[in-house]
Amino acid sequence: MAANFSRRKSLYRVGYTHLTIIFFLPLIFFIAISCKTMSVQEAQDHALEFQEAYKTMPPRGLGTAIERSVQYYKDPPVVPKEFLKPQKKYTDEELEALSSTLTKRGQTNTGPFSKWGNLSQSDCWRFLAYDEFLLGNFSLAIRMIDFAVKTATNDVKKAMALGCKAIFLSEVGDYKTAEKLLSEVNNHFEGWNSRTRRTKIDPSYVTIQRSIARARASIYFAQENLAASEKEFYRAIHWIEQLMKDSGGRLWWYPEAKMYLARVLMWQGRLTEAEIVLREAIRLGQMKVLPHCYIMLSNILFEQGRFEDAGVCARTALHMTMTLRVPIDAFIRANARETYARALLAAGQYKEALEQFDSIERDLKTDPASFDRRFKGNTYWGLAMLMNGQAEEALRKFEFALTRQKNQSNSDQYALAELGALRAMALGHAGRQVEALAEFDRYVPVLLKTWQAKSGAKTGQKLRTYKFKVLLEANISLLAENPNADQVEQSFYLAGALQDKIIGKAVALSSARAEVKDPELAELMRQQQDLDVKLAALKNRLANLFYVPPELTNTKVIEELQEQVEIIKQAANTLDAVIKSRFPEYANIINPDNVTIPQVRNTLEKNEALICILAGNRHTFTWAVSKTGPVALAKVPTGKDKLASIVGKLRKALNPGEVFGILELPHFDLELAHSLYEKTLKRSKPGGRMPNT
Repeated sequence: MAANFSRRKSLYRVGYTHLTIIFFLPLIFFIAISCKTMSVQEAQDHALEFQEAYKTMPPRGLGTAIERSVQYYKDPPVVPKEFLKPQKKYTDEELEALSSTLTKRGQTNTGPFSKWGNLSQSDCWRFLAYDEFLLGNFSLAIRMIDFAVKTATNDVKKAMALGCKAIFLSEVGDYKTAEKLLSEVNNHFEGWNSRTRRTKIDPSYVTIQRSIARARASIYFAQENLAASEKEFYRAIHWIEQLMKDSGGRLWWYPEAKMYLARVLMWQGRLTEAEIVLREAIRLGQMKVLPHCYIMLSNILFEQGRFEDAGVCARTALHMTMTLRVPIDAFIRANARETYARALLAAGQYKEALEQFDSIERDLKTDPASFDRRFKGNTYWGLAMLMNGQAEEALRKFEFALTRQKNQSNSDQYALAELGALRAMALGHAGRQVEALAEFDRYVPVLLKTWQAKSGAKTGQKLRTYKFKVLLEANISLLAENPNADQVEQSFYLAGALQDKIIGKAVALSSARAEVKDPELAELMRQQQDLDVKLAALKNRLANLFYVPPELTNTKVIEELQEQVEIIKQAANTLDAVIKSRFPEYANIINPDNVTIPQVRNTLEKNEALICILAGNRHTFTWAVSKTGPVALAKVPTGKDKLASIVGKLRKALNPGEVFGILELPHFDLELAHSLYEKTLKRSKPGGRMPNT
């Protein structure tokens, strides 16, 4: 590592007679894979080579159609008080009573069935169950779909109801039971088809095929077989398009299938494709699924780092649920608020984020079990509390989440370390600095060690990176309060980790494969990196299962996923060992060691110094390292946004554009430049001396 640092020595060199400040921007590596040239259009076609219908790039912003919806739902609607009520909690006896009110054809004008008066009992129950499913009421949806199965009068109705139940169970993670149900669906279909000999253009035939493909797509998704899930969603969309072509109308199944297809694409990291598919679902304008579409679009935009756009999309989804008069304790409404709050938090709007979380608590007072399961230990809520000065409340939330994580079998070490570091951050905000530093010392090394395995995930990376940066900045901030020599060195090491783990990772994976000339070894590297992605996805799926209501939890599924985690982990470690034995430099490229102060000193001359500046969300830190003497560390209460504003104003005068005389040059604000110097460089005196500038 020291040798590598020596080769970069000239980049950091700062003379006492002349101080040079070098700003490093993220590097973009262009790797030539062929001497053959291609046109821009050909390159774009390769970038979007997934479906002939989607050769159009999404707009740079939200686009005209979505902007109209965002503007329309900008403010919360005024909802009459009689509609501000929790959802109906049906007992089994009440559901039986509702079922008895239906005739064989389902004729009724009262109760929840009034909008489907001319449908069969089974169809009424199936549609009602799907409505509850879209609201997030999974337990009630499955109880209702059981009535659809029970009242089905033929193989077609039975197959559709069972297929719908298979979808519900897959979405809560129970793919094993869903597979058994899908087998029953196939049996009913084959029995019906052998008697009727229907063709592929018959509506009943197409409807059942759509149900089978849609259920199989959800099962594959629950099993983390994303490629197979994508294929089945396309098959389901094909059958729905056939139905719409024959009927000449629209079906809400169509945007629903496209929405879930977009989710599969997003989980594969194909964010642009996911955005295009989701925009098509939104364009179809089915109000039943539009709030879900906007929540998912918010998640996709968040993964792209477009926090402001993500926020307005989540806000639009929230106000849509209000306009639709969704019950105040429906999960879809709480999900929209949580998504909105996360985007606000990432954008630095801490007060507004906390308001959304507080609204969730008020709305879910009638459903304390769901609130405790989903939000009692919510880390983003805890961060919002911290940023609003509620340290003790945040500490309780982090401690609850940490205890729950410890009690889980096969607990994710990264998640455990992250929660421990969040608790340390809360201790620091509560004025318990000694305890906070001890907890940071315990958990931050685990975060740094396991970051590589987690950074392969295709989804959740922005949220994970956001928390990683917040935690390391909090640790550095505590270390910078009256630090001793060891704490200065530790803070310098963490600042390097913050850059290397986040910025360097993006190019490291490609760079590692590019360094290897052996095609077989390069393929092994790709496979090992793909296994890291698979492992992260399995762990995410396993973590999500703990939010499922207890009555819907399948312990066999959890055990099977845990076994898969161990198998994939072993496979990844095996490939990793083979690669390192054949390419020893691989580890340094993929996960380089951070530069330490002794390594810096070894490369400096007596008249040289290294200046390192880290701009955080709330503070800016400056280190000055010379060949000998103490290392200077300064902490100033100026965050990156304010610092960027100052630098922007100064650079505007240095880049005036086209001018024709000295009098047209813009004024350079010397006072502002001097204040920037006072806040950063002047407070850093390497070896007790300040370089002349």
